[in-house]
Amino acid sequence: MEHPDYFLVMGLGMTAQALFSARFIIQLTKSELAGKVVSPALFWQLSLLASLILMIYGFLRNDIVIIGGQVVAYYIYIRNLQLKDQWKRLIYPLRMIFLITPPALLFALLIFSPESLNGLFSNPDIPVFLLTYGGIGQLVFTLRFVVQWLHSENKKESEFPLSFWIISITGSLLIIGYAIMRQDAVIFIGQVLGTLVYSRNIYLHYSRPALVKRSSFSILEQLKHHRMAILGVLIAMALFANLNDWSVTESTEARYAQISKEMLESKDYLHPTLMGIQHYHKPPLTYWVTVVAYKLFGVSGFSARFFLQIAIILQVMIVYGIGRSLLKSRKLAFLAALLYFALPGVYMSSRALTTDVYLTSFVLLSVFAWLRYTLYGQKFFVLLFYLSLGLGFLTKGPVVFVFPVFFVAGTYLAGVRPPKQAFYHLAGIAVMLVVGLAWFVYLILLDKQFIDYFLIRHTLERFATDVFRRSEPWWYFPAVIIASSFPWGIMLLIRLFRSPSFRSAKGIIFLMWIVPGVFFFSLSASKLMLYVLPVYAGLAIGAIWAWVRMSRRQKSIWARIQLIYQLVVLLGLFFIPLVESNLFLSWEVYSLAIMTVGVLIALRYAPIIAREKPILSAAVFMYGLSLITPHIFEHNPEKIKDSRYIAAFIENELPETENILIFDRRLPSIPFHTDTNVISLYVGDHNLNRETQFESNDQWKENLINLRENPEKLSELIQADNVLLLRSSRQPPEHFLEDLQAFDQVTSIDGWDIYYFER
Repeated sequence: MEHPDYFLVMGLGMTAQALFSARFIIQLTKSELAGKVVSPALFWQLSLLASLILMIYGFLRNDIVIIGGQVVAYYIYIRNLQLKDQWKRLIYPLRMIFLITPPALLFALLIFSPESLNGLFSNPDIPVFLLTYGGIGQLVFTLRFVVQWLHSENKKESEFPLSFWIISITGSLLIIGYAIMRQDAVIFIGQVLGTLVYSRNIYLHYSRPALVKRSSFSILEQLKHHRMAILGVLIAMALFANLNDWSVTESTEARYAQISKEMLESKDYLHPTLMGIQHYHKPPLTYWVTVVAYKLFGVSGFSARFFLQIAIILQVMIVYGIGRSLLKSRKLAFLAALLYFALPGVYMSSRALTTDVYLTSFVLLSVFAWLRYTLYGQKFFVLLFYLSLGLGFLTKGPVVFVFPVFFVAGTYLAGVRPPKQAFYHLAGIAVMLVVGLAWFVYLILLDKQFIDYFLIRHTLERFATDVFRRSEPWWYFPAVIIASSFPWGIMLLIRLFRSPSFRSAKGIIFLMWIVPGVFFFSLSASKLMLYVLPVYAGLAIGAIWAWVRMSRRQKSIWARIQLIYQLVVLLGLFFIPLVESNLFLSWEVYSLAIMTVGVLIALRYAPIIAREKPILSAAVFMYGLSLITPHIFEHNPEKIKDSRYIAAFIENELPETENILIFDRRLPSIPFHTDTNVISLYVGDHNLNRETQFESNDQWKENLINLRENPEKLSELIQADNVLLLRSSRQPPEHFLEDLQAFDQVTSIDGWDIYYFER
């Protein structure tokens, strides 16, 4: 665990980089407002403050390179403030501190730490060529401010010449090349975003200044013709970034991923199996989609989650369509789609393969289709409504009806009645029944046990009893929704329960979309966060509907609450290692957090209209987290229950292994990662109580051994070519300890002890 001082010092570096990121965003937004390139005083003030903090950081890190690299630009910042008549507005003692701090820090390092000069000429971790190449890029970056200073002195006014932006792009491209050669994604992303700012300023150099003076501008208007396409591309970049940096995680994702793998290998697409035993817990649509990904990209964590990301992108587009129908505005619909992606609950659903994301896609599609039919009388959408429900049924069964039924009831209560089209409804119901029930009917015709299995075991018992051990308190879903949509969810609910909103047609629709469904699932004995995933679309659209009706003062309060929450979360990442010593956060996490904080600060002061700014801030926050989380997952496999390194050890170090014995755990991620035969040893874990009533023979008993009934089997399985996995925190029953001592080697990886014989 690092010393607390280390985190305080790194915090200074983070703050400086955040301010550096913020300055150019503020400069660009003010330039957009003016319709020409401007040199705002705030740009130079932030630059000066960030540079001073970064030099203090360099001094505390005993790094003369950082201080020396900032000195030239530092005094240029001061000169620009002088040219803008801002320098003398600082009190005299503060001006003196700014002036003398850099030489004082340099002098102190040279006197007390002369060895720090070595950092100017060598870095053992970087080849000389790359060090030289990167140094040239940094030199070009520094020279751009020299050019800007010379130009401003000539004009007697602080300005950004065209050459400043050209040099900036040149330096940025050099550093992008350096990042590619170093395989440094953080530097790459930072510089790519920088080139967009520099390119836009070059464009503004050739634009006509705005004729009408404005205090703020609309980003939505700036991107009017391409905003949904741009949003789709940006969301895709966020969702797919480093998607393969972690593998399938226990237990739900690994279970679905392994079932799909076995389906691919057996080519039996109607009878799902998990580790060799029939597994009919869920209908097969999710497995079929995953199999397609495996065929396209091979079996991997990326493939398992590939179409999950596509589903999220499609959900964003569907939310836009629903928003247009309900809010009657393309702008507001776009903001709703943007906010939907920005809700943490939505992003969290994309990180692990489950049925719920696909189910939600069909639920939202049914809502969209119902609105198109109800509001515009388009008959085709009746069929799409029922087809969506049928596909949802083939994804997760009867729960597909919960939210659509309440939504349709809400439209009736709001006075929005569909045209009467009995024939199309009958045709749609027929389509729904054929699509949704075909697989179930097929199985029931094979074995009448499936009637009881589907209706009782996986419908009534799942709802009424804790048969799958997923019990949570009654308030679980309200708490989860509020926390994973903060502050928008709580803001909307406060507005909805006010009398005017409660009585309005749209207020009734949003209320029926959100509240009854959450209440229904709260009654269930089985609870998982993603069961209520369709709620977030209603929250996003409803929040925008409520947001535009709020006063400027109310918006300002909620915007401040959101910004405080965002900064606490991002800066809290920095201090997590102080609390949780076993959690490793790489430098990419901190760098991306810096960039995100910088953009959030910039948005706070950017001249963007108040209606858009908080939604943009929410999207930036989630975009930053979406780039950060893969790096957390990658470096903390034990925390997220990723067993890829365990499987890799067996595959690479013990290639002659015939059987992998797993003590009292199912662990489907192990067969997902390796083709070695897996044998589960049951000692009492409820997950190993498999449903074997549909097995045609006893072959399954070879890979699921009940040690409670046959404890002597363990000693028989401890052979030279077998490996045993035991959870490190699990103490096996005493009568098995002597058997385990027969192994002469034990290696611990990511919370598991691997027992084997030396080979």
